[in-house]
Amino acid sequence: MARTICIFVFLLSNFIFLAPTSSARVVKALTYNIWGLPYPISKRLGRFELIQKKLPKFDADIIALQEAFTDKAKVTTKSKMYPFKAHGPSSSFLNLSSGLVIMSKHPIIKRKILKFNECQGFDCFANKGVLFVRVMIDGEDLDVYSTHLNAEGDDEGPRFYQIMDFIEFAKENSTGRKAIFLGDFNFPDTSFLHNLFTTELSLIDSHQDYVQSNPDLPDDIQRGVTNSSDGRIDYVFTTVDIPVQKVEVVFKEKLYEGRQLSDHRAVLTTFEL
Repeated sequence: MARTICIFVFLLSNFIFLAPTSSARVVKALTYNIWGLPYPISKRLGRFELIQKKLPKFDADIIALQEAFTDKAKVTTKSKMYPFKAHGPSSSFLNLSSGLVIMSKHPIIKRKILKFNECQGFDCFANKGVLFVRVMIDGEDLDVYSTHLNAEGDDEGPRFYQIMDFIEFAKENSTGRKAIFLGDFNFPDTSFLHNLFTTELSLIDSHQDYVQSNPDLPDDIQRGVTNSSDGRIDYVFTTVDIPVQKVEVVFKEKLYEGRQLSDHRAVLTTFEL
């Protein structure tokens, strides 16, 4: 009997010490169009300081901002919590920058940009494009993309050509790699561009994935409205090898003069890396 007990203890101890353990790290990524257009288009300038104070409270590992055009708007990027930053295509003669900024808790080990060639309307006064960075998180790297597609025109206009350029850019840099894609895409999830983008790059719409996995969520969470037109045009897409845990629409509160801090809400996605 004693011998049997000893063998059992030996086998149990080996199972405890040799059994594989999960090494997945929980990561949070947030995307937010902060409406940082030049004055007087973008008013209520004091709201940027409120955004700056509120952003760290979400404890995101990576934050992608769009429309951070002006110096006032760039106040939002000042945080000791995010020592690593990268910017998208810069300004040029008579044109604003892309307004893209990625903030990270973790080292940025690579950066590349893509400037769109196609545009329409007032968007042509900004050097819109894509910002790509590779972030090192606890010894594992993650490719991160941020963009802001053309607001004007239909889906068969400039956004189509921008998406095609984006797809090619992503394939060149991240084929076979874990990646997330954040930003203001200016198309709804019913658009053929949504299907084109996710199909060509084998991506998951994190909000759709979360809602489908949690069918009992309240209606407002299922809809995930992100802009003032009662639609969903701000996304966090992930490659299929990144399990999504949770998706939240944040910055919904009316914190400044009885209004929200931007004409968009932010999307916060929690996933495993």
